[in-house]
Amino acid sequence: MPRDFSGLFHWLAVRPAGVTVAAVLATTSAGVAAPLQVALVENVIGHSSPVRAMDYLDAGQTVRLGPHDAIVLTYLHSCIRETITGGTVTVGTDRSEVQGGQVTRTKIDCDERAFVLTGGGIESQFAGRVFRGLKPEPAETLVGGPDDARLHR
Repeated sequence: MPRDFSGLFHWLAVRPAGVTVAAVLATTSAGVAAPLQVALVENVIGHSSPVRAMDYLDAGQTVRLGPHDAIVLTYLHSCIRETITGGTVTVGTDRSEVQGGQVTRTKIDCDERAFVLTGGGIESQFAGRVFRGLKPEPAETLVGGPDDARLHR
């Protein structure tokens, strides 16, 4: 039996509390939809870290390092590069919180104008060639036409 939700939609549209409930539901579900990726793992030294080089890390994520393990993180918005040795790393939005380890922070130049390719620099001096798959084998053909049963390679 089909359900009619028109009464519910009318109540939500007319009542101020209904509008508030609808707004809260919409913003809550949108905020939970995707984690905020804030840092890039540049390098990992050691074997205890669960992350790998070129992984993106989310705000609030925790990484535990062994005493001699190290990780290099670059924060995407604050342009801070951290080299962390040992301890427990909690990823923040602009920098990490490190407990029981050592951290060295450097500010890097990530001005987006530095990454614009103009076509007149070194990037235009390189070229490449793409080969896809293996070299095809010659197809078998009939010698002399359809009446000749001999195959020719």
